Amino acid sequence: MTRHLLLVPAVLLLVSPVLAEDFQVIGMIEAEFSGEMLAQTTMSYLDEGRRLATASLTTVMGITSLTIQGAEGKPITIEANFTSIEPDPQSSLTGLSVGYFPSGMRDFWTSEDAPEPAQITFERLDSAGGDLHASGTFEALLCFVPEGAYETDTDNCQPISGRFETGLIWE
Repeated sequence: MTRHLLLVPAVLLLVSPVLAEDFQVIGMIEAEFSGEMLAQTTMSYLDEGRRLATASLTTVMGITSLTIQGAEGKPITIEANFTSIEPDPQSSLTGLSVGYFPSGMRDFWTSEDAPEPAQITFERLDSAGGDLHASGTFEALLCFVPEGAYETDTDNCQPISGRFETGLIWE
């Protein structure tokens, strides 16, 4: 999983507001991190006639990625990877990462390389049919990545826990 791919939808929203239109709130992420309560929405939008979202499913080379990202401010990101083409709550995870980006790509927090693996529990995960949806809870130990660093500072970690409920789109 690459940290840079997680911010693509949010960057598109910030950099090309002229191109993107028809913004719709499709869900939320709530979390507690370092004593602070965070609440963010997930959104879908049209970009050059194509519906995109900050909560989506993508399949590449047999791996389906579920990406849920807050659409504003200091985004929280959750990325879960499955070998199932249409994952459900019982599908096995092949990877999970959680991130918090209070300053964009500089000085951020990630569960990648943390001493403890991130955990996710799906209450609902519908990836087939017309009503695509994900809801559940997550917990992770996020470690600091200072600006310009290529490694996670595993001596500077803090827990995050929260919940999400969002519509999804296939990209």
